[in-house]
Amino acid sequence: MSRHIPQGFILLARKLLESEVWLWDSDHLRLWLYLLLSSNMRESYTKNYGEGIVVGYGQILKSMRLLALEASSYGSNNRTVIWSKSTVSRMLKRFEKAGMITTEFTKLGTMITIVNAQQYQSFDTYRANGLGTAKKRERHAPGPITTVSNTLEDSTHIDSLWSVWLEVLGGSPPHPKLTPKRKQILSALWQEQLKDAEDPVGLFRKVCEAIKSDDFISSTRAWQYPESTFRSPERRERWAHTALKPKSSRLSDHQVSLEWTPEA
Repeated sequence: MSRHIPQGFILLARKLLESEVWLWDSDHLRLWLYLLLSSNMRESYTKNYGEGIVVGYGQILKSMRLLALEASSYGSNNRTVIWSKSTVSRMLKRFEKAGMITTEFTKLGTMITIVNAQQYQSFDTYRANGLGTAKKRERHAPGPITTVSNTLEDSTHIDSLWSVWLEVLGGSPPHPKLTPKRKQILSALWQEQLKDAEDPVGLFRKVCEAIKSDDFISSTRAWQYPESTFRSPERRERWAHTALKPKSSRLSDHQVSLEWTPEA
């Protein structure tokens, strides 16, 4: 006999394993899961607090203090960890910068909106990629990272990109090899973000320099490899856009925590 599980459920996409938050620390992942589990995921439900403050689908309204208390409060090394408001503010800013949420400050607290919540919480979004018969799954199975040409010209571009990557991020010998998977990812990056630029190789150099200057990414060697930094179209687009920004406008995590301090 099946048992009813109270408080409902949410859908969690396996795409999370390819997202930025999966590479960040466990506190970021904990906060992200808290936001998903605590936000309003009922289509027919809204809560009106008056004065134009309405919590709709994919939204959560909390003060920084309460958000910090509820999302943390876990045991570690025989002590209870409770985040500060500034810690939560810093993590939220990082989510917002990654395009995962939007925030709005109200008299009652911070309104946090999960971007594309309805898409990720709809069964229809996943049906073509895993539900149904084995034959259907085979028909809808995801293809390669992107459709790329295998021309000699394309191969030359990849070699040029790899030379730049080795120069900026390769480190000391022995250098990593240009594997078939890395060729495929660099080819995808070329097709999607670089080929139409005035100086594609120069833009890629800026991308590599942006990766190198990122304290978090550069702290772990494996995270700098193409199969990590460029593994999805979203990441390839994000790094290309980051490279185009003036260096002075790229905020470090420390700068974000100082410059972005929302009200309680």
